[in-house]
Formats: sequence, structure tokens, C-alpha cells
Amino acid sequence: MTGNAWVAIIAGDQDAFLGFYKSSYQQLYAVGYRICGNKEMVKDGIQELFMELWKSRATVNPRVENALSYLMTWLRRIIARQMKNNLSDRFYNPQYTDMVISYEQLLINQQGDDETKQRLASAFQHLTPKQLKIIRSRFFDEKTYDEIASENNMAKQSVYNTIHKVLDILKKHFTQKVVAGYCALLTFLASE
Repeated sequence: MTGNAWVAIIAGDQDAFLGFYKSSYQQLYAVGYRICGNKEMVKDGIQELFMELWKSRATVNPRVENALSYLMTWLRRIIARQMKNNLSDRFYNPQYTDMVISYEQLLINQQGDDETKQRLASAFQHLTPKQLKIIRSRFFDEKTYDEIASENNMAKQSVYNTIHKVLDILKKHFTQKVVAGYCALLTFLASE
């Protein structure tokens, strides 16, 4: 976004505002999702961000050099506030509200005890980049097996086999009880 567009938004230009919303939504969504892992919370946070921006545009600094970065920081604060207000949200970790974390780190942080964290980190180290990509696509991006197969130039059966291999790797690092809990967590994340 150019400085002129930012100034236009602050001046009340609705077209510039709508254009910035459309062009920045995906990047803001990615940042928000990596912070909390909750799709609805991220969507609500982005809506709140743009409502706050519009309402307070007269008091916003017109000399912002990187508007997207400015809004990413604003979104992080909104999501942190939402997470604090929603104490039942099990994804809240105040240590990570000012930074973007990877999908793997998000899963590790959600695990309760140190031993489980160590086992999960070790299991992720045994996965190939392709396996990680397929797991992300399936459980975080909620893509279908057909979509994953198409994106990776593989047969649908190969996608099934890859996910099965990943679960086998996890079984080597966890007891059956922990794997069942982990699979339930992945299923929960995929259903949100």
C-alpha cells in the first residue's frame, strides 16, 4: 500500500479502505491463525480491526511507513485481548501474542506437559517437508484429499498413504493414549 492510499483511508476514502481490506485480508488471516489457531476468532479479530481503524481513523498516524505491518501488530493485540477475555480458549499462550509461530510450533505449544512437547518436537523432526506440507494442508487448511493430490501432483491414494505414514511416525513417539489424544486434537482442529 502506498502512503497516499493510507492517507486516503485516514481521510475517509471508502474505496481506498475497501481496497486495502481486500488486498490485506489473506495476510492478516495467516498472521492471526498462527497466533491462536482459531478460525472464527481470527475472522472476528480482522473485522474488529477494520471497524476500529475506520472509527479511529482521525487519530491514526498518517505517516505510517508500512500499513500492513502496522495492522498486523494491531491485530495481534486484538486477538490477545480476545483470548484473555475467553479464558476457556485452550490455545491462549501470552508468550506468543507478539510473534508469528509456525504450524508445528502451534501444535507443540498446545500440548500440556514437557515430555509430550519433547516427543512431538522429535516426531516433527522425523517428518519430511512433503509430509509436513500434506499434514498442514489437510488439518490446518482443511483441504480435501483431492485438492492435496492435485497441488502436489500425486494420486489421491498417495495422500492417504502419506498421512498414514505420518501417524505411524507419531505412534513411534507416543503411547497409544497420547496418539489417540493427538488424533482427536487434529480432528478437532480440522472441524473448526
